[in-house]
Amino acid sequence: MALRLQRHGVLRVRPLVGGIDAWLERKLPTEGSAIADLAQPEPV
Repeated sequence: MALRLQRHGVLRVRPLVGGIDAWLERKLPTEGSAIADLAQPEPV
């Protein structure tokens, strides 16, 4: 999926080891503003 996104111009994407199952296992956000918050650049 990361490669597909990169091919469509999304540059800030990385493959996730373990895929979506690993993401869900860690109880990380999957929708809404929490995802938008993760996409914000970190302060310098």
